[in-house]
This record gives sequence, structure tokens and C-alpha cells, in this order.
Amino acid sequence: MKTKVSISLQEVLKKKLKDPTFKMYFEESRAISDLCYAVTHARQVKGITQQNLAKACGTTQSVIARLEGGNNGRMPSLDLLQRIADALHLKLVVGFEKKKAA
Repeated sequence: MKTKVSISLQEVLKKKLKDPTFKMYFEESRAISDLCYAVTHARQVKGITQQNLAKACGTTQSVIARLEGGNNGRMPSLDLLQRIADALHLKLVVGFEKKKAA
């Protein structure tokens, strides 16, 4: 009989993040995901639809849906983000932060 061995996602991730290439792609994906969530959350807080947001920033509902859905791993342009921020009456902030010590 086989013994079932389980390992937590946190343990796997901790091991994988030691690989610099994996870590780079993981952090990039997380940044995109965080950004997409922020757009979705801001839109919902304002109580507007994807269609209305798209119209307000001069794009299509499908562009907004793709962005909110994760954008297929692609970072949206700063131009689009600025138009979204303007439409939501928000300030777009882009910057750098000091990395936390490992």
C-alpha cells in the first residue's frame, strides 16, 4: 500500500522562489494580478459596469474584461491605466519601492 505524502503549497513555493528565474516570473505575475484586482475593485466601488468604464476611457468592454480577468499575463499600457484612473477619478501612481531584506 502506498503512503500518501502531502506537501503544502507554501512549502513548494518557498522552494521554487529560490530559483531567480522562477522568482522573477512569479513576482511579475503577482504584480499584474494585483493591478488587475485593483482596477476591478475600484470600478466596483464606484458602482459602474465594465461597459461604462470602457466608454469613459475610450476603449471596449472586452479590453476591460481582459484586464480584469488577468490580461493573459500582459501588463496593460500606462496610457490605458491613466485613462482608467481618470475615468474612475483616481490618481495613477507608478513608482519603485525598496526591496525587503531576504
